[in-house]
Amino acid sequence: MNFHLSNNDVNKKIPMVNFKHRDVYDYVLLIKMSIVCRHVMYFHCFIASNFTDNLTPNGTATQSSLFHVDLGYPENAINPPITNQFTLETCSHTRDEGAPAWWMFEFSFGSAHITDITIYYRQGLAVRMDGFKLYVTNTSAIPPDGYLCYADPDPGLPNITQTIPCNYLGKYVIYYDTTGSKESGNNVVPYVELCYVAIKGCQTSYWGRNCENVCAVNCIEQHCYPGNGSCVWGCNPKNCLNDICNKDTAVCTDGCKKRRTGSYCNEYNVAYHGSVFQYPSGSQPAELANDGEVTSCSKTKGINITFQVDLKNKSILTGMYITFGGVTTKEVQQIVYASNNSYSWNTGKVLYNGTSLPSEMRFNVVFRYLTYVTLVQAPPSEIEICDIGIFGCPPTHYGPCRHVKSRHVQKMGMPHGPCDGLENGHVYTFIFNRNVYVTACQPGDYGKNCREKCSTNCIILPCNHVTGGCNGDCNDGWHGFNCYDKCSYGQFGRNCSHFCEGCFLGMCDPVNGLCDNASICSPGYIYGAYCNITCDDGYFGNNCTRLCNCATGKCSAFTGNCPGGCAKGWRGEACDEVKSALQPEESSQAGAIGGGFAAVIIVLIMVAAFIVYKRRFMLTKDTKKETKTGNDYANVNVGVVFDAQEEAVSLRDKRDNEFQAEEYEDGNVYNNVPSEHNVFKYKILIEDLKEAISEKQKDEGFRKEYEVLPRGLVCAHVEGSKAQNKEKNRFFTTWPCPKMVTIRDFWHMIWQENVGKIVMVTQLEENKKKKCERYWPETVNEPMVVDNYIVTMKEYRKHTVYVYRLLTVSNKNVKNVKEREIHHFHFTEWPDHGVPDSIKVVNFYRKVKSKACDQLGPMVVHCSAGIGRTGTFIAIDALYENGKKVGYINVMECIQMMRKDRMNMVQTYEQYEAIFEALLELLRVPDTSIPKKEFCQYISDQEQKKLPRNQKLYKLEFQRLETLRPVYPPSAFSAATSKENISKNSIKKIFPLNRYRPYTMSYGRTRTDYINAVIIPEYTNDSKILVTQCPLEETVVDFWTMVHDHKSPIVVLLDQLNTNAPLWLGRQEVLEFKQFTILQENSPNPEELKLTLSHKEKDPMAITVFTTSELNNDAMLPSKILLDLLKKVKECWEIQKSSITVVCSDGCSKSGAFVALKLVLQKMEIDDEIDVFQVVRTMQVRRPEFFSEFDQYEYCYKCIKEYLENDSVYANL
Repeated sequence: MNFHLSNNDVNKKIPMVNFKHRDVYDYVLLIKMSIVCRHVMYFHCFIASNFTDNLTPNGTATQSSLFHVDLGYPENAINPPITNQFTLETCSHTRDEGAPAWWMFEFSFGSAHITDITIYYRQGLAVRMDGFKLYVTNTSAIPPDGYLCYADPDPGLPNITQTIPCNYLGKYVIYYDTTGSKESGNNVVPYVELCYVAIKGCQTSYWGRNCENVCAVNCIEQHCYPGNGSCVWGCNPKNCLNDICNKDTAVCTDGCKKRRTGSYCNEYNVAYHGSVFQYPSGSQPAELANDGEVTSCSKTKGINITFQVDLKNKSILTGMYITFGGVTTKEVQQIVYASNNSYSWNTGKVLYNGTSLPSEMRFNVVFRYLTYVTLVQAPPSEIEICDIGIFGCPPTHYGPCRHVKSRHVQKMGMPHGPCDGLENGHVYTFIFNRNVYVTACQPGDYGKNCREKCSTNCIILPCNHVTGGCNGDCNDGWHGFNCYDKCSYGQFGRNCSHFCEGCFLGMCDPVNGLCDNASICSPGYIYGAYCNITCDDGYFGNNCTRLCNCATGKCSAFTGNCPGGCAKGWRGEACDEVKSALQPEESSQAGAIGGGFAAVIIVLIMVAAFIVYKRRFMLTKDTKKETKTGNDYANVNVGVVFDAQEEAVSLRDKRDNEFQAEEYEDGNVYNNVPSEHNVFKYKILIEDLKEAISEKQKDEGFRKEYEVLPRGLVCAHVEGSKAQNKEKNRFFTTWPCPKMVTIRDFWHMIWQENVGKIVMVTQLEENKKKKCERYWPETVNEPMVVDNYIVTMKEYRKHTVYVYRLLTVSNKNVKNVKEREIHHFHFTEWPDHGVPDSIKVVNFYRKVKSKACDQLGPMVVHCSAGIGRTGTFIAIDALYENGKKVGYINVMECIQMMRKDRMNMVQTYEQYEAIFEALLELLRVPDTSIPKKEFCQYISDQEQKKLPRNQKLYKLEFQRLETLRPVYPPSAFSAATSKENISKNSIKKIFPLNRYRPYTMSYGRTRTDYINAVIIPEYTNDSKILVTQCPLEETVVDFWTMVHDHKSPIVVLLDQLNTNAPLWLGRQEVLEFKQFTILQENSPNPEELKLTLSHKEKDPMAITVFTTSELNNDAMLPSKILLDLLKKVKECWEIQKSSITVVCSDGCSKSGAFVALKLVLQKMEIDDEIDVFQVVRTMQVRRPEFFSEFDQYEYCYKCIKEYLENDSVYANL
């Protein structure tokens, strides 16, 4: 069926699906494709409105004043008739007492999840409604102290009948008006004249039609959307296997932890310690059915199948949960028996007899054996049971099955079982003379059996022992009945009552309102940490740098719009366009829109015609001067332009036939395969980008999206297909790009278009194939002559991810024009196959954009073929600039537009995904680099600021790191957690990722290739650092195997070794293994030991172990000692130029600080800047546990400051 939605600009048909609880996930995926912004809420709201109740019969209405003692009552608005027709007997009406005027509704049952609110205002007086606000709050305070659900926008009058989506939890709904109106030239105080109000939603913890369904118990706070029952804040994975649950349905998808069962693993599983049996024995053992994992299943096949669970003892059982595998035969006769013996089970109680056994059954029976049988004659049926659980408690337990009964209770034969009949807020406390006493929960506990803990976010503790509600307000950054709710997007402070509207995209710290991205604010606000200072009168736009050009009055600080019209000589929405003397005055708003649209088209046509004319004229002029013949074609396309201030020009490079086959696997590249997909459905709000990326990474979502893009020749390329220009194309020639015949064209384009920046995203040679001709001089200050152009390289500097060249170009045929400076940025980190890390791409992009340029022409971007990497870079640039302005991105639309200008731009789905990753990095993570020469002063300034410690630079960066810390699935650590390797880990929560661990091979087949270590790459000479734990007794040989195999002659020891696992013995003593021997040489310095590592079949290695006498396994090393140690290691590395092995007790804490400092200082010497944040981020990609404590992060900053302040001492570091 189709579900029709209509709300202002939203008018779409969305396919509706029916679902049971396991199908909710697919349904939620459908509805989460919706757009979220301040005025259009989640689709949950719209769908809920048809399923949920009008809640106004369950509460009372009040208002700021009464029009007359017996007229205009507030409750009139919640009683029929449903109409805008006004009478004082049927509508509410406040008195003219001045601002504010308000109407309030309070729910009688506490909190409700409100989905939408329908308002019928007095007919003919929309002017009195103008500027109203709608709040959902948890207090009755006026002014409202809660969630702003809706604010009537300017300009224009609101509809007197409207349904406003809200999607929020609260106790009160408040209609609030402070603006008043202007009627017949007179100012009128605010009034409230509501004729009917309907509030749709459900009481907290309920959903569905008539709100009759209870939310899943595993939903956090048991809070779900009224429309579909999906969890609002995700699920609680407490008892789920691998701590994984479906965030929408709350179902434990991998199974349950020990002794737990049910869809949500919230039931005690008595069958866990029981034994299971199946007949016939089958292809998979019966034990797999009660191990808690739904991925492992018992399997058998036969005529009459029997599956029996022995619980070992009689118990009171209350239910059963069973999950069948996909091969199970459907529609066979099934019977479930409960009995107290294993041989005559068919005389026991029948729990089920039918052909469609439900996954969950409830009963209340005492038994020991549960037997499941199928009755079928032929053909044989097949049964696959992946999980079977039986609800209840063993005889020795009570309550939630976590408490053991006393022996006295067991002897008395007291009733046993789940004991779930208690009232909320009470618990069994003691038993005396066969009486069970019930008392209230202890302070700090609440709920059923007092199992829940009061929220630590309540200002006043303890909470209510029954409901868990806070006895007062919530701490800053939290809100809700129990103060479990974090502030919604764009809100912060006490009860989330403040708004960070000035922060970029409205994103700020929910506690103090500090903007997430402190480098930019929303238009209309002056740049600062909080973006809370609006523009002075007469200014508007980004950082309030643009002047208003209004005829009268002030302009909007956000848009520049002038309510009284533009000043003479100016036009446009922001009055920032110079008006032509021939431009007539607009006769109407429609005329303005139509005229503006036509003007844009005419200007575009004129600009295009002028550019073509100019190019041909200039080329003809130059050709005449050179007395040569030629044509004006060069293989160049203008990329997508979102910002007129800086456009991107992509240089289409040439390639050989081999590369042609490699890049174009679709056959004929000129096939026109247009996309029929609506690109607008791919629009993503920036605040939803991270979640969108996660969704697209599932089930090859990026690949599927990329495949719908148009391929081949979308628009005609007349010039490129001419015979005289074919040798300049990459399509048919066998030469790399640019080759000698096109270098002149390239520099002619640079000169003609007044280019100031060139971005190169390919190497000259990759994988032994030439990708591009060098079109600049090889050495500094040696000119290169290209026809009538002279190119000179004035500066060359190699950075960590790119090379910068300052080029100058002059034209011999143009007199009295000085040479031009060209900034050449050459990205060197794009791998031969695949895409680069988004952190590196963004670092490079920011350096390109931040470089000031004298030339006003476009930026040129090129790779080898001019479509893949070039398209990726251009898309990132265009989408980022546009996204900052409009608040959303549409990658699909951008690429489709680019392909109209140049076919097949963005060449692989990996590049398509890389665009999303780079945009997420750009839009969510600010530039954290600090120039070396400014670092000490910058840190001193930060330390002198009178701010709480949690608002200091280090803390804010660390908090951001916490939100970006990678989370990997258990499969990513499978080698570390395998049965044969798990004992090799000293800390059971710190495992190396499969893709980043070093392999050990040379010891032979008697050991695995595993050691708990990770590889961290350095910034120079392809060197690397191996980070590992202090070896255990059984892994000492693995340690030396790693050192040998990875050629690491430098070892840094930061903690004392385990006493039973020495890495060497005394002087001239030999530590011996089957393949290796380790000898300690006569070392005069105990902090710089010399060892010899010998392999029985290979040459010996000289090993230097750097350590210090100050080792303390609990505390970080003093900064001076660590910097001295770094200096010694650096001096040794300069000689060895090989891998370094860093060791600490857990392979994480002290090693992380040492490696981070080494990398930060190494990067500083190359890039002349310090970026602790990004160095730590790249390390956490490989080991997320690095820098788990804030003190470690702050320690790094202080070490760097000390190093720079004593630069002469550490000059060789």
